[in-house]
Amino acid sequence: MYIQTENKIFGNYYLGRLASPGEMKSGQDPLYDGASGFKVNIKILSKVPDRIETELNRLGNVVKALDTRLRSGYKYAHSEYRNSSKQEKRKQLYQDFSKSIVIFKLEYNDGYYNVINPVFTTKDKDFSPEQEFDTIPYFKVSDVNQFIDLLKSGAKITELREYIDNTRFDALMFEDSFIPPYVILQESEEKVFAYGPLNDINNDDSPVSFSFSFSDEANKIIIEDDDFLYSNYSNVESNEENLEKLTCFFIEKHASNPIRETLRKNEKKLSDEKKKDEILLNNNIQEKTNNHLEKVQGEAEQVEQKILFNFKMIAESHGLFYTDEDLYNFHTSMKTGNLVILAGMSGTGKSKIVNCYAEALGLADRGNYKKIPVRPFWQDDSDLLGYLDVLNNIYRPGDSGLIDFLIKANKDENKDQLHIVCFDEMNLARVEHYFSQFLSVLEEVSEDQRRITLYNKDYQNRLYNSREYSDTVKIADNVLFVGTVNLDESTYHFSDKVLDRANVIHLKLRKFKEVAQSAEKSNVADSIGSAAFTKTQFFGTRPSSIEENKFLLQDSELDFLWDVHELLQSANNQLGIGFRIVRQIDHYLQCLPSNNELTREKAIDLQILQRILTKIRGGEDQLSFIVGVYDGSSNQVIDSSLIRLFDQYSEISNFDDSRLRILNLAKELQVYGHTI
Repeated sequence: MYIQTENKIFGNYYLGRLASPGEMKSGQDPLYDGASGFKVNIKILSKVPDRIETELNRLGNVVKALDTRLRSGYKYAHSEYRNSSKQEKRKQLYQDFSKSIVIFKLEYNDGYYNVINPVFTTKDKDFSPEQEFDTIPYFKVSDVNQFIDLLKSGAKITELREYIDNTRFDALMFEDSFIPPYVILQESEEKVFAYGPLNDINNDDSPVSFSFSFSDEANKIIIEDDDFLYSNYSNVESNEENLEKLTCFFIEKHASNPIRETLRKNEKKLSDEKKKDEILLNNNIQEKTNNHLEKVQGEAEQVEQKILFNFKMIAESHGLFYTDEDLYNFHTSMKTGNLVILAGMSGTGKSKIVNCYAEALGLADRGNYKKIPVRPFWQDDSDLLGYLDVLNNIYRPGDSGLIDFLIKANKDENKDQLHIVCFDEMNLARVEHYFSQFLSVLEEVSEDQRRITLYNKDYQNRLYNSREYSDTVKIADNVLFVGTVNLDESTYHFSDKVLDRANVIHLKLRKFKEVAQSAEKSNVADSIGSAAFTKTQFFGTRPSSIEENKFLLQDSELDFLWDVHELLQSANNQLGIGFRIVRQIDHYLQCLPSNNELTREKAIDLQILQRILTKIRGGEDQLSFIVGVYDGSSNQVIDSSLIRLFDQYSEISNFDDSRLRILNLAKELQVYGHTI
């Protein structure tokens, strides 16, 4: 439950009357003499915003007003009211409220909700103390249909003011999660409409710069009652004289509910008709779609093969002779969209292979490839992203240039251009410190949630360069991240937080003789095209099932992963396979190239190596029954629970690389007493 604690003036409008004695929680008279004058208790009759509804319900929807703040004539020292006796003042107040109701705003001050900016208006002849009201926004327009188009488009109130006669419409009425059911639109004396249903108010940037979010099937209905606006209360004393300030009407529930119900019925009818049309349309185009998908899929596979061919040729032209398996593994890992880390001993060409990949995609020439050398002194993300200079009211981006690169990638004209960021020697500093925000947001599916915070939003309007650097930066889905790491005494090891989110690839060294022979045969002078591949082309073979969060892992593969998880848990409840890893393994397998150079069986082996075995760390006592014992005479591992699982599930993979990694782990346990 939300509880208001700070003093505040609320922007919402309320309609109220003098509370009755039975509505007073304290048992006091609704109108009593206080230390600074008469305190008047007002019963709210209109809708209360959701954010403070619970708290005001606890008070019986009764708020307080000081008599001298109710009417301007009451507060002047020489006024007739101020010079009256207490009895005469009480009588005057009762007379006012017997004839009038009051429209007001609320102020929270020192634990109390108080009435401010009150406007008295004469009660309708049919007024009843039990009446309740909906607070409905009002717009006076010259062309209703044009204005509805603006509402549908998400136009902000700053744009809408150009099309309304009530130009001083008070946007603060939507504070504190207040969402009215519909809006009133008046085109002329005879043409008054209700438009809705209204689902939400979008005011992320500022409460005075909002836009409406209507139902997809929002509709307008004409209000047949010629006296509709005249028979309901508004936020101003005279609608004609104060038209520019007219913001809302208080519509009695018996009149408002039929409007709401009609709009909802029309919404359902339109929705049902739309679904029928969609079914007919889908049936008509299904066959064409299937044919088109087959053609597009074929074209996408051709593009992917061209990317892989370019990648291999460019790598060889730079003296990098890796196996096709390594190159395909790296490409598939990048295509899944997760963080990719290239690990291994120094001098194996990890950084150069990323350069070659960017060149193969045509990114370097466009400035769409960013290599960032990591510095050992980086302590937090300000070293990478930059910082807020409060003294000079300016945001200072980091020397890495990453922020400008991300901003450029997110521009509309670059949305279909692929971008790659490479963190060179990523673990010279602690990744969990300087890369912490990225680790949290990169796994988010929605782009709106993939945002990096640069500084506190409260400073947004104070900075000289806030137009260049907003308080957050979106990481679009056209940006891929890769890191290179050396595993030696000068670097930091990765925590599980990093390993859970990354494919860690150890590039294999080929035999030197094989490399020499490949170099002699290599002829890449004129074989490489210069085309730049778009984001759409790059992800062309990534199945839609990934975006739809569909699982395509086979039952035997899921059983194997669960058995591995339970085995790791038996050694240490901090080890195991989380759902995130299972999902990302599934995505990797769905993204395999179609030419079978990298088979599903081999891909499963690589994923166990890259996603699970990287997390096995600890001492001999803890891990020996999982990893096994190294037998130097046979160069084999004895009594390994993991290898027994590999044998049990040999139908899904032979696990050659994973077995080799288990062998090395067993050696480490024997030599050092722990894994390294």
